[in-house]
Amino acid sequence: MANCRLSMRKIFEVLRLSVEGGRSHREIARAIQSSPTTVGEILRRAKLAGLSYPLPAGMSEADVEALLYQQHFSPPSS
Repeated sequence: MANCRLSMRKIFEVLRLSVEGGRSHREIARAIQSSPTTVGEILRRAKLAGLSYPLPAGMSEADVEALLYQQHFSPPSS
């Protein structure tokens, strides 16, 4: 199932476990039944978006998803 996104519940769990538990990517992956590569990608995206756990009050799942998965398009070169 390549390129399938994690559920928001699992994304929040990745963020929580990385901060509160100080766990490795492998340990987090085992806890959420995913791969260490996926965990690393979520944490990379979160870092680039400036997200950490706990999330700011009032931030919705849609807000988090938009920050993690926003597309950066560069204008076509002429």
